Amino acid sequence: MKETIELKISGMHCAGCVGSVEGALRKV
Repeated sequence: MKETIELKISGMHCAGCVGSVEGALRKV
């Protein structure tokens, strides 16, 4: 579960990167 929390924090720190990742995941 720790990894998930870290990912969320990273997402908040780099919203731009997360936006690109979410877009790619949605396509898949």
